[in-house]
Amino acid sequence: MKILIIHQYFLEDNEYGGSRWNEITKVWIKLGHEVTVIAGMIHANGSNKRPQYKGKYFVTTKQGNVKVIRTHVS
Repeated sequence: MKILIIHQYFLEDNEYGGSRWNEITKVWIKLGHEVTVIAGMIHANGSNKRPQYKGKYFVTTKQGNVKVIRTHVS
């Protein structure tokens, strides 16, 4: 089954903060699901984009086996 999550503050690898949805995606992956997350580019406690996102509207990466599509948030 394919699962899509929309979460503005889905954590990057090795970030601090509420990781509930990051942990849930790991469980779904172990159960055999394909997980994609659409998320923002800014940490919940921050106000700046990471350098790799500057000047971009969309960036697609993999966090483990989770496909993450980061989008510009104004």
